[in-house]
Amino acid sequence: MNNQKTLSFNSPLGRQENDSSGSPVGVVRMDISKSYLGVGELLQKFINNSDQESWDQIKTKIDYTYNSLDYALTPLEQSTSFIAQIKGKLETGQKLLFKPNLVAPTCIDSQTHGPSLGSNTCTDWVFIAALMRWFHEKAGISYYKMSLGEAATAVTSTASMYSKTNPEEKEITPEAVIEGKSGNFYGGWGFYFVRKYLFESLKEGETEDPLKGHEESINGTYLPPGHVSDKLIVYDLNRIYDDPNKGRKCEIPDGVNYKSIMLHKAITGGNPDDPEDMKAYPGCVLINVPKFKVHAIALFTNIIKNLGIGLYPMQYASEGNYNWDYAGPHGTTVVGMKSGIPHQVWVPEIDHVNSLPKKDSQGNYIIKKTGGIIATMIDIIKAVSNLGILMFHIVDGIEAINVDHQGSGLKTAEGMVFAGLNPVATDLLCARYMFSNVPLNESLEVKLEGGTAGGFPQKVPIPSVDGINIISKEGYDCLLARDFTFERAEKRGLGEMSYYATGYDILTDSPIISLKGHLGSVINDNFSDIVTSTLFYDTYKMPWDLQRTALNYLAAVDELGGTNLKEEFIQHFDEDDDGVISYEEFGKRGSTTIMLHFAADYVSSMGEERLGYLKGFFKLMSSMYRYSNKQNNT
Repeated sequence: MNNQKTLSFNSPLGRQENDSSGSPVGVVRMDISKSYLGVGELLQKFINNSDQESWDQIKTKIDYTYNSLDYALTPLEQSTSFIAQIKGKLETGQKLLFKPNLVAPTCIDSQTHGPSLGSNTCTDWVFIAALMRWFHEKAGISYYKMSLGEAATAVTSTASMYSKTNPEEKEITPEAVIEGKSGNFYGGWGFYFVRKYLFESLKEGETEDPLKGHEESINGTYLPPGHVSDKLIVYDLNRIYDDPNKGRKCEIPDGVNYKSIMLHKAITGGNPDDPEDMKAYPGCVLINVPKFKVHAIALFTNIIKNLGIGLYPMQYASEGNYNWDYAGPHGTTVVGMKSGIPHQVWVPEIDHVNSLPKKDSQGNYIIKKTGGIIATMIDIIKAVSNLGILMFHIVDGIEAINVDHQGSGLKTAEGMVFAGLNPVATDLLCARYMFSNVPLNESLEVKLEGGTAGGFPQKVPIPSVDGINIISKEGYDCLLARDFTFERAEKRGLGEMSYYATGYDILTDSPIISLKGHLGSVINDNFSDIVTSTLFYDTYKMPWDLQRTALNYLAAVDELGGTNLKEEFIQHFDEDDDGVISYEEFGKRGSTTIMLHFAADYVSSMGEERLGYLKGFFKLMSSMYRYSNKQNNT
């Protein structure tokens, strides 16, 4: 069903009509100052000073976000009838499982109660509050039919660290970290405040209590979804080792990196041949709520990656003895990173005693070629989709994260929300928004040797030599042309790439549409581009994201210094000798994988010892220095 209204308007391509074929993507652009901008500081005042005025301001901001979501979700509902699809699943006993990105859930500082590094990495709790209220009030779904779950990278380490520093000397569970409040201890993400807002937003006569379930989180009480009828429960999707019955092995016949993957039954549902197991685990409608941000290895962090990495359970060991299948380090329950899954094509065999790559009898590294991070992501999403699980994707792009995705990045005010049932099409629209800062009329004039991925170039600085100086001029690049995520996801059946946008731009009071895939609005009978003013890239992989910038800079240095840096870089990484270094060409020695294992040791040490963050960081940096040069490795 396609209820997209056809609009005719003037454009750089002449008189045109908006896109109307492919998968619909609901889009809204809102005023970030009225949404969750500044909530962290307001929450700090509320926690520290019991400042009711600050809490009231927070509620007003969530109200605005809730109302604004309607501009994206209602047009999508009109095109897809997703509410009826969801309710059909709920009638069988399933529940909504909201899956945010909580990779580093230290959003509320445990000492000051102000914003911490995690607020630069995680889906904002305000966004979840607004979204849950939308499903409750607009779709008529009880809060008791909802749950929230995440297999967050640092949640186990954070829980252990908080337990060691809690003035009340009480254990802080991973679920309590997600709550952000345990007794009088504050620190973590903030789901408790989601509960508080939802409770205070109930209409007169409503009897359900979204605060019910909080005690289970802080006490570590585990309840299978099918055994819950009057609570809103948080699930740590990492922890399977303590009760193997919580996991289900999911087959992937066309898997590239994995032919089967173990997943938490809160996601997959129980064993279809076991009626009691199915009662305990009836399955879910997966509400994927990623944070819109760059990434150090993948193209970016969004829809596909939030599931494709975020669903792997860190605490599952098929061989026992804490020898985790998907995570490290081994030998401890305080896992640190999903270092056991392929993040690059060439993956070394790791000695888990020292996190170093193994060598064969000839002294060569033992390296295996894999499908890389793209296959890792697609495999697990296929595992979920093969079970018939309904997935819905809603992107928190109100504040996007640039430069770094791990906590030290920069928040950028975009005000965007994207929503869709098709992960490939919705993710592609998001990628084009993030990585093409060029309006349609300008993009038509851009010609690049590697192409523009269908007309989506990125305006970048291009260094050159000027006398004895290096200067930069404006030029173009197209990182989308160097990535294969969407093509492969489409080929493996996750969804088609074709889309049309439908929604509303609150800032200009005009309908949002797409034209040849380009996002825009129609103002006074004219197409008006909606493009970011931000140059998005990740510093860790700048030569991949800003490749023309990096290679031209190396060429300029070579010209001035008599070096050969550009050629050396290309020779090391350009495996197919085409002059372009794709996102699959991270070198054949597996250095990215080794760094993940070092980082896993560091994150784990933060939870293992009271001052582990100091010891772990020293070990991380000294190990990099020591093993990067044979002269330092004696």
